[in-house]
Amino acid sequence: MHGQFTYDPNYRENGKNIYEWMLQFHRNNIGNQPPITYAGGSISISSPTTSALLNGSASWDPDGTITTYSWTKKSGPSQYSINNAAIPSPFLTNLVEGRYVFELTATDNGGAASTDSVVVDVYPAVKNIPGKIQGENYTTMSGVTLETCLDIAGGIDVGGLDMGDWMEYDVNIASAGPYVVKFRVAAFPTGAEIQLKSNGTLIKSFAVPQTGEWQLWTTITDTIQLQSGPQKLRVYSGNTNSWNLNWMEFIAIDQSPTANAGPPQTIITPASATTLNGSGTLTMEERLHLTCGHKQAAMPLQ
Repeated sequence: MHGQFTYDPNYRENGKNIYEWMLQFHRNNIGNQPPITYAGGSISISSPTTSALLNGSASWDPDGTITTYSWTKKSGPSQYSINNAAIPSPFLTNLVEGRYVFELTATDNGGAASTDSVVVDVYPAVKNIPGKIQGENYTTMSGVTLETCLDIAGGIDVGGLDMGDWMEYDVNIASAGPYVVKFRVAAFPTGAEIQLKSNGTLIKSFAVPQTGEWQLWTTITDTIQLQSGPQKLRVYSGNTNSWNLNWMEFIAIDQSPTANAGPPQTIITPASATTLNGSGTLTMEERLHLTCGHKQAAMPLQ
């Protein structure tokens, strides 16, 4: 009868009966999975250091083994050397100032591959101010540790700053005068304090606000006076509670006067002369101390 069939237990297709054919399939058969490639955390060094260790040893394969590694430079200065680009953790040497990006490709025993990248920053030994200084790019330190940073730009932060810990930076300040200073900080408890010192002399102290998490970041903004020239800038932890530092930034405040030529002048003939009035011009000092009622006019400094 049309539409009815009789099962034949002897029927085979491609050498398999119906049961053998069904057994070659299963729900979780997703094929070879590629490796999980990890090129390591961001690396920061300062001159005169010119070498660094890449670390891809945390790469792994979920259903097999990694058989080959390959490191390549994706961007950055042309000058560098790598001792062996085919191992998980090679040494970089002959680095120069700038930002490098290196990519690691891992291939497994099934031929699947994946990639990951790592940034290597090489900073000058002397940091210029005005400018931004990464916390980990200190010249010397006492008591601090470095850790992976979960702030917006990632990278590394200085962690576990307890009372008496410090980092010192060799800096060159372009000109003396007022600066806006910013500290990117995180603190689980309340009560932490930053003391900023130059050549051992306290410039100013800053309260570190409680952010509630060690990787929940906020920015402290204040104004300071700096002297020009080379000096050793020390960030000192001055209270019992701990905090973390990502970066600090120094922005020179424009010290040029604010010109005010006075209101428009109108004369009617036969008059042919008038008096101009520029007495409303303010110097930087006058702008900084301009008051409105009893509150300092701080808005021009933001």
